[in-house]
Amino acid sequence: MNDSLKTRDYDLKSIESDPRFVQSKKEFWISFVLGTVPVVIMLYLMYGVNWGPVSDFTYIASLPAWCFYVVLTYMVGLAAWIVYSLKGIKDVPLDDLEDEGVKEGNR
Repeated sequence: MNDSLKTRDYDLKSIESDPRFVQSKKEFWISFVLGTVPVVIMLYLMYGVNWGPVSDFTYIASLPAWCFYVVLTYMVGLAAWIVYSLKGIKDVPLDDLEDEGVKEGNR
């Protein structure tokens, strides 16, 4: 093995950006937001909204309305995440870029 590969003494700016990592990072952040937003909305609905006394609750599908809305919010967020996962995320080959015909100067 090359001695220069054994050391961690290198400049991070000298490393070229791989387009596969850029695409994967973008897809990660979109998935993260699609997963986090429904949870934040659910927590707000559960703990942040004053629904009043229990005797005044309205019920939908045998659940208090606020609980039904929490479940519905999560289901819509989950559906959006599944649709994005199936339609928006691209398969990324793990082969070397040179094997795909991409030359060093044509990135």
